[in-house]
Amino acid sequence: MTTRADLLTTIEKIEIDTTETLRRPTIIQRLKFFLSQKTIASWRAESAKIKAARDTKVKQLQTRRENINKALKVWLDAGDVIGKYEIEEETNER
Repeated sequence: MTTRADLLTTIEKIEIDTTETLRRPTIIQRLKFFLSQKTIASWRAESAKIKAARDTKVKQLQTRRENINKALKVWLDAGDVIGKYEIEEETNER
């Protein structure tokens, strides 16, 4: 069973992955990538593919985070309701 702490650590990991994905490459990394391509057209095409993959990953991470937040909210709301309306049974056993 997943605990609230597990969900919070998962959300934290998603946030870290999102920031890592959105971080731009350094100038050296860009220069190496540019020089590794044979033509400017292939460089542009490859750059577009990388950007599309990055955007897709960010959208997936954001959707996952939103779904976890919704589940956590429902879980906490349900816990509050269950705790408020719990019926206590009295027993005559000794």
